[in-house]
Amino acid sequence: CGTTQGLYARAERLEGRRAFVFEGPDGKGCELPLDDAPELRRVAQSPAYHAYIAGTLIEIGKHFRVGGARVVNYKADLPVKKGLSSSAAICVL
Repeated sequence: CGTTQGLYARAERLEGRRAFVFEGPDGKGCELPLDDAPELRRVAQSPAYHAYIAGTLIEIGKHFRVGGARVVNYKADLPVKKGLSSSAAICVL
């Protein structure tokens, strides 16, 4: 049984910067430096919502050298902490 709920976002390349900039639908966000593995690891091990994003970036960085990106998650109607993998959905963005 699937769902029609999810996360909706716009993404753009950051020219000349190796960072991942994320903004959630509540206006809160983070900027994660792609070249600072210790900082990514620190965030990934924290209880912050952005920990999932940092963990994903660590794994991607092990295999690929990617450029920077800005992702604006402008709408989210997937319930949080309801067992519907909202944390997995943020990693797919």
